[in-house]
Amino acid sequence: MKTNKELFLFDFDGLLVNTEEIYAQGWIHALKQEGKTISKNQLSKWCGQSSSATRQDFEQLFPEPGFYEKIYQKREEFIYCSLENGNLHLLPYAKEALSAIQKAHKKSRLVTGSKRKRVLDILRHFQIERFFDQIICDDDIHSSKPDPEGYLLGLKGFMRSEAIAFEDSTTGLLAAKRAGIEALQIPSPDYVTLECVLEYLKK
Repeated sequence: MKTNKELFLFDFDGLLVNTEEIYAQGWIHALKQEGKTISKNQLSKWCGQSSSATRQDFEQLFPEPGFYEKIYQKREEFIYCSLENGNLHLLPYAKEALSAIQKAHKKSRLVTGSKRKRVLDILRHFQIERFFDQIICDDDIHSSKPDPEGYLLGLKGFMRSEAIAFEDSTTGLLAAKRAGIEALQIPSPDYVTLECVLEYLKK
């Protein structure tokens, strides 16, 4: 590994795992059970958005008291079923990239707007939690992406020049750049696979 970077910061949803599409399917599934629908444009807006921000948007669309909690629970059940049946899966080269960073004695950290419990459950399911020495989730921050708070937390112990961030969303890319971190965007669903991380490590 020739790169002088010591810290590799990764987004989670849509970058390491195909959760963005599963989340969207989950909202549609849960709302359909209650006789409700949601537009593709709205679902696209929620991609890359934190759990807290998504809840605020949801409750503006569906203000009925307790409705968010009801739909959220049904959606979580859908997500976990997708994890068990294989529809939720690692994206190409995710594990290989993380393994290569670890073998080079460099650090990987996760910076995501998703809730910690689900993130940890998915990481453990795919046995990749061990690659991260720090995991920053929605539970740990006050302001979500594009605010740089999560990335600034992720920088602890390193200089900005030693770090690089990998994101799939424009929102996440902006958050990393606002933190003063070099960042590469790997957009989904028409993404270039994480093989590009392996290529970057050879620079």
